Amino acid sequence: MRNHGSTIRRAALGLSFLIVISSCRLSVTNPNVVQAGTLDPQSDASVLAKSSMQDFTAAYQWLVLYPGWFTGELLSAHIQAFANDANRRDIQTDVGNLNSEAWGPISASRTSAAEVLAFLQDASGPEVPLNRLRASYVAGYSFLSMAVVFCRGAVDSGPELSTEAMLDSAVTHFQTAIETGSALSGGEADALTNASRVGLARAYLQLGDGSDAASAAQAVPDGFEYYLNYVSEAADRRVENPRLGNVLYRKTYFGDKVMSVAPAFRELDDPRVVAVPPDENGIQPRDGVTEYWTQTKYLSFDADILLASRLEADYIEAEVAGTSAMLDMIQDRRAANGQPGYDGPTDDQSVLQEFLWQKTLDFYLEGKRMGDFRRHPDAILAMPEPGTPFHKPAAGPIGDQMCFPLPDAETLNNPNL
Repeated sequence: MRNHGSTIRRAALGLSFLIVISSCRLSVTNPNVVQAGTLDPQSDASVLAKSSMQDFTAAYQWLVLYPGWFTGELLSAHIQAFANDANRRDIQTDVGNLNSEAWGPISASRTSAAEVLAFLQDASGPEVPLNRLRASYVAGYSFLSMAVVFCRGAVDSGPELSTEAMLDSAVTHFQTAIETGSALSGGEADALTNASRVGLARAYLQLGDGSDAASAAQAVPDGFEYYLNYVSEAADRRVENPRLGNVLYRKTYFGDKVMSVAPAFRELDDPRVVAVPPDENGIQPRDGVTEYWTQTKYLSFDADILLASRLEADYIEAEVAGTSAMLDMIQDRRAANGQPGYDGPTDDQSVLQEFLWQKTLDFYLEGKRMGDFRRHPDAILAMPEPGTPFHKPAAGPIGDQMCFPLPDAETLNNPNL
């Protein structure tokens, strides 16, 4: 049961929307600015809600890439400080990419969802529930992504939000999405509702609420998969940071060649993670020094990224159930991928380590490992230890950060921070 996220296709892709939500009715003097007073909840809300979904689709891939460096899935072959600092877990708050590629896009995604929800608050009509579902799904995953990756957050220039507060907001929006979607029927509504159930389970798990996490996970149907869609658009490919195309493909093969598969993932003889060595791919990395092994999960600009699945729900249920259930899942996932059965130690910590390793392999470069690391920092295998040498020694050793700081662009311009 493979479901795809909606994207605004070619007719709308050439448009850029700046939505100004205001109580005043303003005349339109700039054709690129859409004023709230000129919008119709019936005719315009679907475009705005889908645009919000595209905001999230564009933002999420950056929170696969940078946490991929941060958690040791990748080696940075970049010449930019932020990529190398993320790989070293020593991120500086004054580096522009922290805002422009990591925090900024997901913050904008949350903002666009909030604007759509505000726009729909007093609206009525047959399309309102589906658009409210779309925006609530985006708001839920935006808050969840911010909470997993960043140490703290802020919205609308408000006060500091803790990880727990951001997760609570994710829970609230996912609950709205599920409640709204459960009253609808149809492919997109069902897909977004079930994706929100997986997101809700993930948020509860991060909060330490195992019972509610398992309950949300149990409601996900067998075989469910929900993918974020990307587009191979000629004009977009020429942009360094494409909005429509898959950034992970671009950063591996096209333009910047900065994503090298980390040593622990290179020769696993496992179909879940297949890496191509330098003598076969023939690619010269951006920095000219990193041994460049290429990932094979994303091989085109229109390669999709798996966001939510029944398999993730299974992992959540097993983690909540404990060591015996985790051991059963370990054996199932190893067998499903042609690996010999696990015959290592069966104490709680050893099983947790192997369980999270199997999860890492199943969701390699899909943005799941960062949350596991924050819940169980001592159980994540193939994670560089603080103080150990970086593969580019001049950049400094591996640091000890557990999450990303907010960029200066957020903290210095926010009077409440």
